[in-house]
Amino acid sequence: MMYRSLRSLRHWLGPMDEAARGMILRNLEADVPEDRSEQYAFFDPDLTGLPQGEANYHKRQATNLKRSLVDKNGLIAYRPFAVVP
Repeated sequence: MMYRSLRSLRHWLGPMDEAARGMILRNLEADVPEDRSEQYAFFDPDLTGLPQGEANYHKRQATNLKRSLVDKNGLIAYRPFAVVP
């Protein structure tokens, strides 16, 4: 029973992930520098004043945003599958 519920949940979350990705692209893509060295500075801010755990969290978020905005390949991966009746 749990397996069927989880598959059903994934079926509905996929389109929401794609909508979130589209919103991020529409709102932030124009702000990303085109030059690679400027992109590095843009996505790798100075986090030296933050605790290690918090800094790691922000680095992961920045990596995900960069994948989404530059490589068009970030956020949660979505794999389509058949709906379980």
